[in-house]
Amino acid sequence: MYRWNSLENSNIFDAFKCVLKDRYKDRMKRIRIKSGEMARNDGKPVPLGHCTYYEGMHDYCPGRVPENHWSTDKWRKNSKIAQQNRKVADANGSTARHTAGSIGFDEHRNNLEKVLGKPPTQFDVFMKTHGTAKAKKRYFAGDHENLEYCSLTAKEAQEMYLQEMAKKHGEDSSNHKDDARVWEEIQLRRKGKKKGDIYGIGASDIHFVITGTPSSQSTQSTQSDSTQQEVDRLRAQVSTMEQQQQQMKEQMERVMRMVNMSGNQPRAPPDNPPEDN
Repeated sequence: MYRWNSLENSNIFDAFKCVLKDRYKDRMKRIRIKSGEMARNDGKPVPLGHCTYYEGMHDYCPGRVPENHWSTDKWRKNSKIAQQNRKVADANGSTARHTAGSIGFDEHRNNLEKVLGKPPTQFDVFMKTHGTAKAKKRYFAGDHENLEYCSLTAKEAQEMYLQEMAKKHGEDSSNHKDDARVWEEIQLRRKGKKKGDIYGIGASDIHFVITGTPSSQSTQSTQSDSTQQEVDRLRAQVSTMEQQQQQMKEQMERVMRMVNMSGNQPRAPPDNPPEDN
């Protein structure tokens, strides 16, 4: 029913992948909850609503999931390693890695933009996802002094980023333009690695979390403003499509109500009934 310019394929595909990522996480959470319910019904001490790894999880494979794809040896090994890593405290004794909850960092950025009425900065997003409850309240009330983070790791990560940005762009922070490459480089350097997972990003797109621009557009946007104009046009088209779909849905609902009403009304007798023979 709908068509778009082939030049927009990359943007469409990126948007499609973002939706899939959200839906996949939700789906996997429901599957793990179902596995926990199966174990609990079998007498296992699994907490109500549990949706993470538990001992013996591989014995309770929910329906519709191939057994050879459920809780494989490799997955169990990686899960136990991740569990141990989460238990390792930093120099302050904190094991917290962030305060974002189950929401992805990219979704926090989107939510912040709605609340603030403008695109949030990297500092806005990081404070929202790594600040203490009191620090968040102070920060978004306008007090940006002596902020506290959920862990020493978070504090060091942000301070190193600000220091590197000052070296690259000068001491005046008003001239700084958030840089995903700088964040990636200093976080890997902090760990003494050349590649790997980037702290403060999770499974989200690093370019979007740091700058608000998806990876597929970040390079092009630095070369020309036409890319952003193309994105805006695409968003307008998507908005129009959604409005049309909503209108069609409402129109169909009205038609169905009319059909149901007419079907429930008694039929009137014919004007000229046939005479008896």
